[in-house]
Parts: sequence; C-alpha cells; structure tokens
Amino acid sequence: MTLLYHTRVRAHSRIALLLFAASLAFQASFILLDAFVSDEGIVLVASHDVASGRLLYRDINVPLTPAVYWLQGAVFALFGSDFAVSRALVALMNALGVVAVFQLARLFL
Repeated sequence: MTLLYHTRVRAHSRIALLLFAASLAFQASFILLDAFVSDEGIVLVASHDVASGRLLYRDINVPLTPAVYWLQGAVFALFGSDFAVSRALVALMNALGVVAVFQLARLFL
C-alpha cells in the first residue's frame, strides 16, 4: 500500500474521531435537562422493567423494536435507572451513528 493511502486513512480516522467527539459533546449538553420528549418516558419505564426481569411483549406492551429496550435495560442493570444514564447512552449511540454515516459517505463520495 502506498504512503498516500496510509495518509488518507489517518486523515479520515482523525475526522471520524473529531466528528465523534463533537457529536458526543453536543449531545452531552442535553443529559441533565428535564424530560422533554414524550417517548423518553415510555422507553425508560419499559427499559427499567426489562432490567428488572420482565419480558417484552408478554409483560410489557411496547411500541418500538426490542433492541432499544434490551440495550437500555442492560445499561440500567449496570449503572442504575436514571435519566442521565439513558441520555448518556443516547448521546453515545448518536455519536457512533454520526461516525457510521461519515464512513458510509466516504465510500460513495
């Protein structure tokens, strides 16, 4: 592989890291705000129930796909059920999504 290829990979890695950090910093500014999204409460209660051992679609009626509740439930089991924990996870997932979109865009542009 050429030096130019390695230089481009390093540059793209730096951009991806910068995008991740910027997105995470922006999203983190919302972590300690009061609840403002109506769906947030639904997800938090159902995720808390999953962390407590209840089963989706049998014990809990939920409107979203199960991965949301399983991931959130696992995080709640590790760090406790709290708005800040939920929002930190959302901030992390959004930042990872920004990096994924950047990497996909690189392939097609």
